[in-house]
Amino acid sequence: MRITMLGLLAAASFTGMTIPAQAADITVRGSPTCGAYLAAKEKSKHGDESEAFNDLVWFLGYMSGLAVGTNADVLAKNDNGQGAMEWLDVYCPRHPTKYMSDAGDVFYAFLKQQGALKQTRIDVSLQTGKRTS
Repeated sequence: MRITMLGLLAAASFTGMTIPAQAADITVRGSPTCGAYLAAKEKSKHGDESEAFNDLVWFLGYMSGLAVGTNADVLAKNDNGQGAMEWLDVYCPRHPTKYMSDAGDVFYAFLKQQGALKQTRIDVSLQTGKRTS
């Protein structure tokens, strides 16, 4: 069953979700605001796609970091991050002063609350740098 992103955001607004307390103590660098992302997205309609693309790459990198850091498949392998990007399109117009990292945290918390995160085990060898699952 596929739930629309608008439905996800509405549900998230009414559930009183919180981000784990330890996340509040972490400094995130490089996160654009939702308003800046939306302005870049608007510019991309007129041929300048670089800034919006960079913002999306940052966001997907942030979500990938959440996935590795929490051992949870945040970016479902079957949608290439499309769900997370759709979340931005719903979240950002409603919260233009929030950072894209905030959008990612809320998306993660909602997926966790819904039981939609598949827990995985990732080991990274410090000697070889290779991942094993």
